Amino acid sequence: MKKLIFKQVTVVSDSLKCGGRFELSPTLNLITGDNNSIGKSTLAKILLWAVGCDPHFDTTWTSFEALALVEFKIGETDYATARKGNQIWLKVGSKWQTFPKITGDYAKQFAKLVEFTALLPCREDPASLEVPPPAFFFLPYYLDQRESWSKAWTSFSGLLQYSNWQRTIIGCHTGYLTDRHFAIEQKIASRTDIKRDAAHIVDRIETTISVMSELVPSSKRLLAVTPAEVDFLISNITDSLSDLQSEQETIFAELSKLQIEKEHNSSQLNIVEKAISSLQDDYVFSVENIVGDVLSCPICGTEHDNSLVNRSSILADKDSAIELANTLASTLSTTTTSIEKTKLQLTATKSKILEIESLIGSQLSNDGGNTGDEATSFIEGLASLAVQKRVTQTRDQNTNIIKEVERENRALKKQQKELLTKEEREAMNDEFMLNLRKYISRLKADGVNLSQVKSPTDYKKLYGSGGAAESVRGLLAYYLAILQQIYKYKSVTAPFIVDTPNQHEQVNQSYADILELIKSDISQKSQVILCAMDRPDLSSFKDDVKVIKLTDSKLLNPAGYAEHRESLRFLDSIDAGPM
Repeated sequence: MKKLIFKQVTVVSDSLKCGGRFELSPTLNLITGDNNSIGKSTLAKILLWAVGCDPHFDTTWTSFEALALVEFKIGETDYATARKGNQIWLKVGSKWQTFPKITGDYAKQFAKLVEFTALLPCREDPASLEVPPPAFFFLPYYLDQRESWSKAWTSFSGLLQYSNWQRTIIGCHTGYLTDRHFAIEQKIASRTDIKRDAAHIVDRIETTISVMSELVPSSKRLLAVTPAEVDFLISNITDSLSDLQSEQETIFAELSKLQIEKEHNSSQLNIVEKAISSLQDDYVFSVENIVGDVLSCPICGTEHDNSLVNRSSILADKDSAIELANTLASTLSTTTTSIEKTKLQLTATKSKILEIESLIGSQLSNDGGNTGDEATSFIEGLASLAVQKRVTQTRDQNTNIIKEVERENRALKKQQKELLTKEEREAMNDEFMLNLRKYISRLKADGVNLSQVKSPTDYKKLYGSGGAAESVRGLLAYYLAILQQIYKYKSVTAPFIVDTPNQHEQVNQSYADILELIKSDISQKSQVILCAMDRPDLSSFKDDVKVIKLTDSKLLNPAGYAEHRESLRFLDSIDAGPM
């Protein structure tokens, strides 16, 4: 078994311009002072807050803008965490990483360090499992002054982000729910995701079929057709008709394209033929009607070249035009041929469509009286049945997936139950009750009624049992019995933090019994951090104990702010990213 041990905590407040640093012993620690308002509880809470828990701070805490760094070790390996607001940093080895919140990735990283394998269903999506934040690991180790002495498992705020988590967390801590249990739970969750997706598809298909049944007009003839005939019509008519209609649309599009090309080429050919005729007239005029190499415009007097070279260029333009005309004529001929072939394809496709329509007509005629409306409703109804047939196959496939997942999940649930036999569970219950009765006796809380308590999950049956002071000791006995289960079944333990055990004015002997029990039974297996006002009863407890005595300056001192704030400055430069 490895122990998580807090070594040192440094805390600064930017709003107060104060700071402090406190070292802790790996065994016994006493945080004390001469009165109740010097910060004993706050120092204990800071330790837990810095690793990602949310203790019940008073309302002024957030105004302090506190930044805290706690150094700790697990076994022989050193770690550190720091926190300001919701942002938290984690150091593993020499590498730091920053996280924007204590849930999610940080919770997963911390859970790995302390080998905490619990998984809880997300409140928004119960089929999705999450690693809970560190508070759920530290719950059995922290008795806060505000809640824990009257109600168990309530020492942190923010626990209600999960519903009905108590049985799972208690079972995880006390050995009833093993790592294998949560590995199977993860498989169940992943299979449940598949089931949920399949159920969503089935719901959509059911809605589709319902809507189609309402909107598609009914056909008397279709109602009279046998299921075998419907299957025949669907497989041999609707599919073919759909394909032919798609083919017809494609032919129409191609025919339109070819027709546009034909019109364009024909127009271009007409223009070129006119250009050829004009160029021929220009050449004849320049040779036969003009004397000399210069032509003067009778209107403006401009002289134009009419040399042999110029006249030859007119013939060259004419030859180019003739060549272009030949090309256009060839392209026009090809396009016209393609149009004729496409028209033949269109005729063939229409013929096939008419054949199918004729087949439908023959089906209708068997019923006598064939109207256009009846034909339309028959075709639409048949199309509706075709769609329903396809989606029904998909629905059936997904329904089978749902049944298969349910079968597999039942088998996985059975595996979970078989991880711990009835005899083993009863033995663990007996072991817990043996420790509980032992601590009830040692704390002289015999007035606490244990008749209804059978296992660690029965903690609520302890509430209000016995007098007020005796009830407090009864809950402490419950926590100590839980710790003994943890020490036996879990691989990593956390410090046991007890905030002011003198609840409901314990008599001197009871107070001494509490201190002695914590010192003798717990400190060998967990670091102990005790918060208590200084009083004579503590004298024997102080032997071999690290005492942190707070003064009127409380936790934070202005003189230490500059030094401690500077020592934490490096956190600002740490980037988020994988470790």
